[in-house]
Amino acid sequence: MTIDPSAYGEFMEQVRPLVDLFGGTCLVRGGSHEVLEGKWQPGRLVLL
Repeated sequence: MTIDPSAYGEFMEQVRPLVDLFGGTCLVRGGSHEVLEGKWQPGRLVLL
């Protein structure tokens, strides 16, 4: 799966007001990660 950076930017523009409305904050984003089980290979992880 390939992530389209422009689509991600559009997503963040749309979701940010909703996250702010409910007091959400970004806990983790970016950086390397290691899959410990299964074959899932995420391209990007963001935890809110």
